[in-house]
Amino acid sequence: MKPCPKCGEQIKDTLKFCVYCGCNIAQEEEKNKTKFCGECGAELVEGMKFCGECGAKVGAPAQNDDPWADVMAEEKSDDPWSGFADSVKETTQPDETDSSKSLDIDMSCLDDPDFQDELRHEISKSSQWADECYKNGMAERDAGNFAQALNWFEKGADEEDGRCMNEIGWLYQNGWGVKQDYAKAMHWYKQGDLHGYAIATNNIGWLYQNGWGVKQDYKKAFEYYMSASVRDDVNGMVNVGWFYENGMGTSRDVSMALSYYEKAAEKGNVFAQSKTGYCYLVGFGTEKDYQRGVYWTQKAADQGNVDALSNLGSSYLYGWGVEVDEKKAFEYTKKAVDFGNMAASLNLGSLYENGIGTQKDVKKAIECYKKAASVGFQQATDALKRLE
Repeated sequence: MKPCPKCGEQIKDTLKFCVYCGCNIAQEEEKNKTKFCGECGAELVEGMKFCGECGAKVGAPAQNDDPWADVMAEEKSDDPWSGFADSVKETTQPDETDSSKSLDIDMSCLDDPDFQDELRHEISKSSQWADECYKNGMAERDAGNFAQALNWFEKGADEEDGRCMNEIGWLYQNGWGVKQDYAKAMHWYKQGDLHGYAIATNNIGWLYQNGWGVKQDYKKAFEYYMSASVRDDVNGMVNVGWFYENGMGTSRDVSMALSYYEKAAEKGNVFAQSKTGYCYLVGFGTEKDYQRGVYWTQKAADQGNVDALSNLGSSYLYGWGVEVDEKKAFEYTKKAVDFGNMAASLNLGSLYENGIGTQKDVKKAIECYKKAASVGFQQATDALKRLE
């Protein structure tokens, strides 16, 4: 980077024209090198010590050859009106701080095809460079090289890239390669938000929801989630749905919750697909619709969502939108438990106890009931009293 020789704005070294005032940089630099004699105004050649026209020493103050100059100056100082014209001139001059005064911009550059090409090139190059910074930063972050990642993201942030700003915030939020600092995380998320990156907007909501670096405020969190959702951020949609479902930061409205879950489900969010499927299966916020319920539940189950696996098992057990299939009921319920769904242990225990979709096995049933009882299922506790 270097200052423009005409307007002083910082520009890239490779530019031929200044993108701020439009001047031809080479010409301005050459013009600035040219010196003129202070006595006669003749052009001076670089290195000259005396003017070739009048012989005056280069750099010496101009000599006053007017013998009456001093006398006129004295007379002027005694004239009560001598400063009047100057004062009038000063009051009528435009204020240098007036933002409405015309800028010294050479508009002729707009007709120069070289300038237009250079400007387009710089805009394109800036965008490509920001993409490269983001891509390299993400690669380093995923590899655990957080210092290098931060370096790339900061370069991208210099190009006003909202993605890179958001990632800097993410590093500070988690303390990856830097000291954990929620205030700095918030700063960078807000920068990303100002540059139109909706994921950063959602992350601001997340800080307010959890009270990290700020006073916990569900209403503000909801507002930021809604703002992210309006700008098509899928996580913002999920969070708006969750807040509507639980009445956080807004009044509880399960039909609105389903509406936002389904929007996120259509964009491929697995959690939202599972929630949407559940709502249609049990009639939460809508009338029961087993076909739609199974459709979304199957999509989430195929991606390993444990709640969807359990709900799909129940669908095959009771024939919700599918034909009853006890083997599939057992398979999906067992997968849910194997992947860590403790609630599904209650259903699996019942399948083992009664030999549904598998061989009857009281010992395994007891193991499943114990898991379910540990997370507060009274039915599991009652079953253990019955079997032990």
